[in-house]
Amino acid sequence: MSLKELLGDSAWLFEIAIPIQRFDVTSSKTGLLDDLSWKLNTTYAAPRLETISEQPTRCDYRFAWHERGLMIEIDVHGPKDTKHLGVPSTLALSIDTRSSPGIHRATIYCHRFVYVSPKATPSQPILHVNGESMKIPRAKDAPPPIRKEDLPAQLSRVSDSCYSWKVFLRKPILHGYDPLEFPEIGLFAELSDNHLISSRLVRSTLVPAHEDPSTWCRGKLV
Repeated sequence: MSLKELLGDSAWLFEIAIPIQRFDVTSSKTGLLDDLSWKLNTTYAAPRLETISEQPTRCDYRFAWHERGLMIEIDVHGPKDTKHLGVPSTLALSIDTRSSPGIHRATIYCHRFVYVSPKATPSQPILHVNGESMKIPRAKDAPPPIRKEDLPAQLSRVSDSCYSWKVFLRKPILHGYDPLEFPEIGLFAELSDNHLISSRLVRSTLVPAHEDPSTWCRGKLV
């Protein structure tokens, strides 16, 4: 058996660190962050890593940090002939507010948030949903409980074959989040919909990353 057959996706050979820039709040239409009126431009885009990962590129990821919380924006692209994309769409975000390389079981600083949205249509192009804080399998400890109302997100229809997720994670719900004292976080994202479009941030499904924080990417808050 070849190394390629054993490994599956060469991205697992690398420790992935992504620079995350601080969000300039003056770019927000209202000066607020949790109203989701902001837009992350290409300055905040996560690098494309097709050269080390063989999984299909279906998503463009953008991340930003602020003292008030973390911002995530994801554009999802389907085949050009796709109709009625995203019925529904599910987004799962994993965050470790105290990045823990080498720690294979989640701690009180590890969070998993899951968002599910129905289809956005031309008549209703923007949908607002609440996420849910989920337990991480095999975790040593769990962070404090979070209400669904404190996990707002937005799904927007861009075209028949493209839609966009936007999430703001407030500091009060991110147990341990202190970007000035701990400027590195663990970060992982998974997206899927009923059209079998699926994407993971950099890494494939070879390893159960949803339960192992050591496999998450590292976000360097710069």
